Amino acid sequence: MPTFFIKHLTKYSYSNLIIDGANQIMLHPIQDEFQIVASHTLSINKNPIIETYTDFFDNTVGTFMILEPHNFLSIISEIEVTTKEKIYPNDLKPVHEQWEELKRIKHKPEFIDYLKYKNNSVLND
Repeated sequence: MPTFFIKHLTKYSYSNLIIDGANQIMLHPIQDEFQIVASHTLSINKNPIIETYTDFFDNTVGTFMILEPHNFLSIISEIEVTTKEKIYPNDLKPVHEQWEELKRIKHKPEFIDYLKYKNNSVLND
């Protein structure tokens, strides 16, 4: 089970002072049966309060505002995660059976972004 230490930096510099800056961040790691989050810290200049919600795809989304004048924004996310092996699906089935399975699941919400495209004639038959 490999462990990863990840550091992500987002930095904006503004030519003028910014007042009332509203922000949305998607920097919260997923914790599930394949990934264990040992630690996660977020450091943002001016130390705003971060409110979170869970979106439609079960991701944690953070929002915050910086109300005092500032000329830069710095967001540092530091994460330690341990991952577990993910067994990939068996693709030994005949190709036509694989396409039929994709057609069967193309309207399920968790797959729509990947399988429901107007230009994909194979899945739209």
